[in-house]
Order: sequence, then structure tokens, then C-alpha cells
Amino acid sequence: QLKLTPPPNSDADFTLTVTPYDAEVAWTQLTAKIEVNINAVVDGGYFDVANFAIVTGSSGALPYEFGFEDRDGSEQHTVTLSGLPDFISLSAGERVGNDWVLDFDDLVGLQIRADQVTDLSGFSETHFGLSRRFDVKVTVRSVEASNGDVFEETDSFSFFALQRTER
Repeated sequence: QLKLTPPPNSDADFTLTVTPYDAEVAWTQLTAKIEVNINAVVDGGYFDVANFAIVTGSSGALPYEFGFEDRDGSEQHTVTLSGLPDFISLSAGERVGNDWVLDFDDLVGLQIRADQVTDLSGFSETHFGLSRRFDVKVTVRSVEASNGDVFEETDSFSFFALQRTER
């Protein structure tokens, strides 16, 4: 019985040379070359955002952590944030309809900006001013280049947009 474990995140094929030997029959010695084909599998990832509040007309660091298992460049990683209102923008990535799509290279140092809100429907009066909760869906997707294997996971976070009012 022979068990092989390829290196982590490897999809490299290789040739294995096997030489069995029987101590009872010393003259019986064979050598076999076995082609080993490794089928790549996509590795998972995560993008976790803590719930937060942002004042309209301001910007700051998005409170998040991310990580992807595969670091050999064989996978394409994207994070999609769905449900961000029009007055919210991010420092990287691209808005596509009601989604914000980020590639792996966009994820370091990500900033969020909240413009002033003109349509205050859905905002409630608070001691601070006006406030509204938004729920955002996060989809992490990785695709293995060699065979199209896909990992996808969905999570969510909430944030409050706060708009000061004159008192």
C-alpha cells in the first residue's frame, strides 16, 4: 500500500518511481514509473465585516478581515457586497448595479465613504440625528484556473448610516 500526499495548494503532476524489493527473493527487483496526475481543488476563503456605523459625509476604514488559502496564483478570488446604498462607495473595486465587486488585489486597506443623503426615506429620528440600518450580503468566490472548480460562500453584515440634523 502506498499513500501520497501532495504539497498544500499544489496541482503539479509528477512521475513517481517505485522499486519493490522482496528480501526472500533477492533476485526479484522491478522498477515502475507511475504518472501521477493531481486534480486541483479550489481552496476556500473568507471576508468578515464587523457591524459598524458611519456618519454621512465622512469616510474611514472598513472594519473587515479576509483570507484565502491558495497563494500560488492558480485561483481568482472575488468578494461581492450586495445591498450597499448608492450613497456608499468603497476605495477600490467596482460598483456593478447594486453590487460592489472586489478582486483580491482590492482588499488591502479598503476604505468606505458615505456621501450626504438627500433621500431620507427609511431614516429614523435618534438623539444623534437620523439613522438607518442597512443589511449587506457578502459573497466570497474563488475559481481554480486549471479546471474551473468553484468555492462560494455567503454571509452578511449590517451597518448604520447616521446623518446629523440641525437642532
